[in-house]
Amino acid sequence: MALRSSGALSIGDIRTELGSSSGSLRTLSGLAGFSKPDAISEFYGYSALTAITLTETGFDDTEQGCKKGSISETLSYYSTTDPVDVGSFIYNNNKEIFNGNNQWFYYPSGTKLIQIEEGGKVADVYSCE
Repeated sequence: MALRSSGALSIGDIRTELGSSSGSLRTLSGLAGFSKPDAISEFYGYSALTAITLTETGFDDTEQGCKKGSISETLSYYSTTDPVDVGSFIYNNNKEIFNGNNQWFYYPSGTKLIQIEEGGKVADVYSCE
């Protein structure tokens, strides 16, 4: 999600946000794209989520979804990984888990369809190329 904007912030909080097991501030700062000198304060308000766009296809047939999904209106979401793949989690604009209802969504920057479960997890991926 996002780290708090003020108050106590620990290496453990940062590790969780980044999905890392490292206890090294240098390693964690590098993963977040920060340069030296390293400081825990750099992480206030930090989010490891990546902005993405998706289009609900409305089709269970993946080939139709690839054709029609690319011409529909796209909306902004967030993902735990970039590029989006099986096992990624998708969040809405409020950075809350997105209930995909096991539907297929067109992912334009990846030119593929992704199936998102009720718990926001990407269950399947179909390449449109």
